[in-house]
Amino acid sequence: RESEVPATLGLIGVGACLGVAVRAGLEIPDTSVWFSFMLANFVGTATLSLLTAHKSSLQYGPLFVGAGTGLCGALTTFSSWQQVSASLVLPSSRLGADAGQLTYLWIQVQVVGMAVNAAGWVFGSHLAVLLEPSKQLSRSLESFSEQATEALDLAVLLEPSKQLSRSLESFSEQATEALDSDHAPGGARLEASAQPTQTWWQLHARRLDSATAIATVLTAGAVVSATVVLQTALCFALCWGPFGAWSRWRLGKLNAAFPRFPAGTFLANIVACALLGGAIVLGWSLRAGSLECRILQGFVVGFCGALSTVSTFVSELNVLSLSDSYRYGVVSVLCASGTFLAIVGGAVLGQGVTGADLEGSCTA
Repeated sequence: RESEVPATLGLIGVGACLGVAVRAGLEIPDTSVWFSFMLANFVGTATLSLLTAHKSSLQYGPLFVGAGTGLCGALTTFSSWQQVSASLVLPSSRLGADAGQLTYLWIQVQVVGMAVNAAGWVFGSHLAVLLEPSKQLSRSLESFSEQATEALDLAVLLEPSKQLSRSLESFSEQATEALDSDHAPGGARLEASAQPTQTWWQLHARRLDSATAIATVLTAGAVVSATVVLQTALCFALCWGPFGAWSRWRLGKLNAAFPRFPAGTFLANIVACALLGGAIVLGWSLRAGSLECRILQGFVVGFCGALSTVSTFVSELNVLSLSDSYRYGVVSVLCASGTFLAIVGGAVLGQGVTGADLEGSCTA
């Protein structure tokens, strides 16, 4: 609903900041760059699968969108996955392998990456099944508690006069309602009887909106303050992250127009890979550790990482038919990797860049 848009945008922004921070924490330094992004993709995809299975429990719409689009979408990154795979076949690659071996490595990263993503979705669905009994037990305990409270209500035994008074009041109210219903039109009676009971989420929607506004303001204030004081690449990434998630959320509205090929998610991933390629080329002219370099690194990790998504991509693969799923997955991977390779590879060939030339640069 239109009234939920401000709360939705706020929770997407908060979730994006949290997702970018978790993804940065899960990337272990001094390890193989091939697998630096896979743990974050696995965790984010599993989380979205779990949330999707329990979507009925989150009846406050902005909360589910904030957790799914904001947190899980920013935690997973399609652009970094394709960056790693495409970088293997660049002329500036330092692996020292021939074209056939590099192509094999590219296929290997794609297959392993897709397998990890699919495993994350399956693991999340398994968690949902395991948590279902505890959810039912919680409901049973709540029902038992209510029944026990009613059965042990000593006020009924100690205050018979009060109970009698309540009974008379209840009888009076029922008689009044019966008289009103006799004089009311038939349509009005049917409408009143058909009115659904509001859930806890609906009854407290305004309070939830207020809490969302407070959380958004506090998160924005904390991120901006930390960025001004620390000026680290992670702080700049936290500033860029919400803008990438908001852009992906807006592009996602195109998915409804193309049910067999989610165009919104596809464009978000392709644009993110294109921007990532351009940022890497731009970083070659910047000195590592400079303020401009940290801002650019924040853009790569924050905006590009949050604009692209693996979790939503995998969820769509599970919803589409088998033929549509393969078509969407293969086209997305080829176009994303090809876009990045065309931009960075074109710059490498045009400028004659080698691995040695990139030493000390921002995006070496």
